[in-house]
Amino acid sequence: MLVLVVSSAALAGCVSATAGHGTRGAVRAPALPKDGVVVSIRDYPGFVAAVYAFRAVPTVVVAADGTAVKAVSPSNGQAPAMPRFRTAQVGRDGVGRLMASAAELGLLGAELDFGSPAVSDLGGTTVEFRLAGRTIDQTAVAAPPGTGLFLTPSERDRRQRLARFRALAESLVGADAAVYRSPTVAVRRTSAQTPRAATTVQWPLSAAALPSPGACRLYTGSDAVRVQAVAEKAYVEASWASGPIRTSLYFRPVLPGSTGCD
Repeated sequence: MLVLVVSSAALAGCVSATAGHGTRGAVRAPALPKDGVVVSIRDYPGFVAAVYAFRAVPTVVVAADGTAVKAVSPSNGQAPAMPRFRTAQVGRDGVGRLMASAAELGLLGAELDFGSPAVSDLGGTTVEFRLAGRTIDQTAVAAPPGTGLFLTPSERDRRQRLARFRALAESLVGADAAVYRSPTVAVRRTSAQTPRAATTVQWPLSAAALPSPGACRLYTGSDAVRVQAVAEKAYVEASWASGPIRTSLYFRPVLPGSTGCD
């Protein structure tokens, strides 16, 4: 399911926007907050095991101070134990232009109907605009090739506008942008039994620093740096070893605006 969540606030400066298919409407461009995350885009599948749901993090984050973070797709097609990210500083002017584009595309007004293709277990995306005072949820089920035949012209138009906004947000962080290092890393351990994965990776910290079986633990400072450096190069289903211990671990960086183990 494709979900767009918008929190907007003190709005100023009227701009012309596409309110729906074939129509034009006036919306007000949003005033930026002083700090915090303004835009967050999160992708997720329709059905996923709990350990993979734990790994789900935003693919794009844009903060009010102009910090933009974007996930990097694996070059070899093999998912790493921890998703990789790059970051760029676009300044408040860049964030303001992005939000003005969202307003012009009609995404900061009333909730939009993106249609519901007759297909089950589809994935989607959650996009959040975090501004003070108001929350709008925009929800759309993903439409694979062929299912678009079941969408109305208005629904297709709204999906195209949403895709345009996403492309604008992703373009803030180029392929040559700096590697992002999260100050906090969350790690979940599934169980104490020996995992079935053939690949084994050495846990970079002490055995005492492992999460308890079935629990999650947060790592900061130099511990976070060491865990992230190893996890970004490991295979997602790898077995993790520390002395005689063999276990399964799942990792995620705590991105700006995100919580830890919750």
